Amino acid sequence: MSDRGSEWRRWDLHVHTPESALANHYADWPSYLDALEAKGKGISVLGVTDYCSIEGYKKVVAARAEGRLSSFDLVIPNIEFRTHPETGKGKAINLHILVDPDAPDATAEIEQALGLLTFRYNDIDYPCSTEGLRRLGRAVDGSQTDPWGAFKAGVNAFKPDFAEIRRWLDNQGRWIRRNGIVVVANGKDGPSGLSKDAGFAAVREELYRCADMVFSGNPADRLYFLGHGSDDPDEVKEKNGSLKPCIHGSDAHDEDKLFQPDDDRYCWIKAKPTFEGLRQLLHEPEHRVAIGPTPPAPTDSSKIIDHVALAGAPEWFADEIIHLNSGLVTIIGEKGAGKTALAELIAFTTAAWKSEGSPASFISKASPTIDDLTVAVTWADGTVTSRRVGDGRAADLARVRYLSQDFVEELCSTDVSGSRLIREIEDVVFGYIEEGDRLDSSDFAGLRRLRTDHVTQKKREVTARVSTLNREILAIEERLTGRSEKEMLLQRIKDDLTAIDAQLPALQVSVDPAVAAEIERLTAIRKDKGSQLASANRRLARLATARAKAVDFIAATERAFLDIRPALIEVGFTEAEADRLRPVIQADGLNPFGPIEARTRQDVASLSGLPENPDPAGETVADLDHRLEKLNGKLATDEQQRKRLIELQKQRARMEGDQRRLETEIANLDGPVKDDMAAKIEERWTTYLSYFNLLDEERAELAKLYAPLEKVIPADGDGAEAGFELQVRLSAAPAEWIEVGRDMFDKRRNGVALANDEILRDVRRTLFEAWRSADRQAIRTSLDWLITQMGKPSAISDQLLGHATLERVYDWLFSTDHITLDYGLKYRGTDLERLSPGTRGIVLLVLYLAMDRQDRRPLIIDQPEGNLDNSSIYEALVPFLRKAKLTRQVILVSHNPNLVVTTDADQVLVARAERPEGARHPKISYSAGALEDVGTEEAIRAQTVKLLEGGRDPFKTREKRYALPA
Repeated sequence: MSDRGSEWRRWDLHVHTPESALANHYADWPSYLDALEAKGKGISVLGVTDYCSIEGYKKVVAARAEGRLSSFDLVIPNIEFRTHPETGKGKAINLHILVDPDAPDATAEIEQALGLLTFRYNDIDYPCSTEGLRRLGRAVDGSQTDPWGAFKAGVNAFKPDFAEIRRWLDNQGRWIRRNGIVVVANGKDGPSGLSKDAGFAAVREELYRCADMVFSGNPADRLYFLGHGSDDPDEVKEKNGSLKPCIHGSDAHDEDKLFQPDDDRYCWIKAKPTFEGLRQLLHEPEHRVAIGPTPPAPTDSSKIIDHVALAGAPEWFADEIIHLNSGLVTIIGEKGAGKTALAELIAFTTAAWKSEGSPASFISKASPTIDDLTVAVTWADGTVTSRRVGDGRAADLARVRYLSQDFVEELCSTDVSGSRLIREIEDVVFGYIEEGDRLDSSDFAGLRRLRTDHVTQKKREVTARVSTLNREILAIEERLTGRSEKEMLLQRIKDDLTAIDAQLPALQVSVDPAVAAEIERLTAIRKDKGSQLASANRRLARLATARAKAVDFIAATERAFLDIRPALIEVGFTEAEADRLRPVIQADGLNPFGPIEARTRQDVASLSGLPENPDPAGETVADLDHRLEKLNGKLATDEQQRKRLIELQKQRARMEGDQRRLETEIANLDGPVKDDMAAKIEERWTTYLSYFNLLDEERAELAKLYAPLEKVIPADGDGAEAGFELQVRLSAAPAEWIEVGRDMFDKRRNGVALANDEILRDVRRTLFEAWRSADRQAIRTSLDWLITQMGKPSAISDQLLGHATLERVYDWLFSTDHITLDYGLKYRGTDLERLSPGTRGIVLLVLYLAMDRQDRRPLIIDQPEGNLDNSSIYEALVPFLRKAKLTRQVILVSHNPNLVVTTDADQVLVARAERPEGARHPKISYSAGALEDVGTEEAIRAQTVKLLEGGRDPFKTREKRYALPA
């Protein structure tokens, strides 16, 4: 069984023992050991912590020697110091030193180094040893007589200044510095707890510079020390010496707290359970450690190869099982050692191998001698894909993506036109898009059409809305044309009222003055009440309109949000971020309509009254009508005169109503209607110009389709840039547009603007150029000038041919079907088909590493460095490999150290080929492990140095010759 390399394991590096002199709440050692065994299942590495001492660690080691605590893979001593200066709350700063337990004579070296750290009290230096701390305790507290009490008092008093600890680490304690890791606690008992006074800033920074890691489970601390917080990475390095990994522990001082940090902030480290594994965090402070309830894990276990079993070809392979890491697996080895063989066999079994007959193919070269070889690929979800080589490649869909040497060579060198590379790019872009966003299309070209359909629909909506506005504007123009007629009618009514008023005095001679006075009084009240009733009814109508508009607004707002939400998510918003843009309308937002409508109906009812049951003394409209009718019966003794007077009064009342209505209508035409006209004209401009926004949206859709080419990669934190460019241009067909307009006019008539060559020249010079540049203001200015030159609507109507209408002219003026987009794709300013083989190699590999992230299938790459130089590998590929391994399994065959070491490969497979005496073929085997595997010449790190660097000595020689500054 092979070694999977660096895997996520839970580490608790901060667990106190009964030997801890401060805040110790353990009962005794037997119960402590029992609790460790009972609660420590699932903990790989234990950091045994005591203040100023490793006594507890020694007892834990002794217990392990007796067979206890066997579930822990590793136990590390954690020495905790409390140092000055004090925090803002008067607490000492906690400083930890984790020491490699496997260093030669570790225990003796630790105790010897601790004995050289002293604390001066009353002019006496007390060493950090058990006896020295007891003596210090008795000196500080003379009442301490028993050894444990004196030790506790000594530990409590032993608070050397940070500068003293740092000098010790640099001198007497340098063995610990070489073999240990300094960790500073953050929070109230760490540097962040120091006074915020500027005078402590330097001390705070020096504390962080001294530390290799930070004890903190606070997500904000983690982000800050990785350069993702208030300071960028360079600022963090400048202030703190380096980026820092944040680790965490339970800080247990009692059995209940064992392995139970607050908020389940467990510490997960991706490394072998060795001290060298812990050291890898110094090189990989972000991706080798995680804090949370569970470790990072692949999203889809069905797309992770758990192990590969080879059987049936004993001349070539021993029957063995090769376990694979879920991240980056690198296969290295000497030439002909079988590096490509394993990659090919996996690709073959998973239906991704397409190299039949290739001279570079292991399977092609080894057939038929490996026909009986059966390769079984077991996936992390437990399913198995198995195939016998002699049965040929399966016709199934490929379960891995395989970039063979042949494939890379074809796209980099053989594909002269670049068409295959472009198809690959579009295929990857298509695969990058979520299944639900593919709109049931089967390829990129189909998706490109479908993804712009909604823009096309919006363009139709713009055209339809502009056409509607044109009709509405024409209707308003017709209303405004009728204003003069209303003015004349109003004047006639005023004249008629003057004539009636001249007749009334003679008729009123025979009128009972008291009755007439009462009629006049009630008539005035009736007029006022009628006006109030009309106002209340209008308010009711406006309320109904307002309610309908509010309901439509709410629905339209939600529709608008639902329309834009997928686009937001598509360009990178999370669902939560997109939902923050959802307009929030209170659930009871329409509720005020109810009370307002009820009050208004009540007003209508109270003003209207009850015609069937009038109140003889009431003042509702019904009451007043009833009272006036009765009074009119008493108005005059001469019946003929009375009837005439009543009729004239009724005529006068009607005319006054008509006068008020016409005055209101004229005022409405002069005010709201003209305002509405101006608003609709403005809306027409806004709607028309929004077409160019839609062209921008179409451009954005194309950019989103190609976003992996020009957006995803440049966003990489390591600074690599792919340089893809989507080039989109606006294209207009103005000549055709002009002819459509000219065909509607009788050019024989005088004053036809579109028959004027000078006007047409100005249109071509200004409007056409404005269209091409999509300058909205210039478009409006130029088109508005043309409309002005064409004259008033009535003048335009007189110039039209029989088949044309003013509405058609307006539709033509604001048409958009002659304005479209053209687009193309480039790479760093060069058409893709003109790229060199080396540049195509970069394009291809970046394509799959950085842009193919939605394809979670394992990615197998066979020796991609063939067309690339070392600088291109480091700058262009390493950052993308590091990102790709976080989201998918990558199996990489390589002989380049940058692709193995600098990428921080999670597992290294070493291929070996040995030819037994008399054998026809070499026998291939694989060993595996992590880059942190050290100690022997067969360890993975030593093998990596040997195979990729030529060995330790050549590597050291080159390092010295380069003499690069730090």
